[in-house]
Amino acid sequence: MIDIGLGQQSVKLYDSKSAKHGLGLVRVDTRIDFLDLLLLFLLFLKPGTLYSLQEDFNDALGKRFSFGTLHPHIQKLMVLGLLKDQRESSEEAQYASMPRRYYKITKRGRKTLKENLAILVTVTSHMQRVIG
Repeated sequence: MIDIGLGQQSVKLYDSKSAKHGLGLVRVDTRIDFLDLLLLFLLFLKPGTLYSLQEDFNDALGKRFSFGTLHPHIQKLMVLGLLKDQRESSEEAQYASMPRRYYKITKRGRKTLKENLAILVTVTSHMQRVIG
């Protein structure tokens, strides 16, 4: 892993072979944003497919997110070791054209979720005091 300082932005290059994502280096923004945090939370509640996560996002936020919006966040969280994926077994996939991929939160992902929620609580509490 190579760390690159770009001002406020935290960007790291990961050897994609070690991250199971092909050859060469992958540029990953290591900051956790709101969508990442919500994905971690939803997968903390239960493992899910990209489709089920899209539905959960729609239910949680009342806004439709495309697969093209969610998938890069899932890939980033996987490269960072916060999520892992598992394809359904061949018996389960026998009637599907492609086996479904289920995403699950890792131990590191649960720790990251807990740390970031604590920060979010502190920040929102301060904002509430300021707003009145």
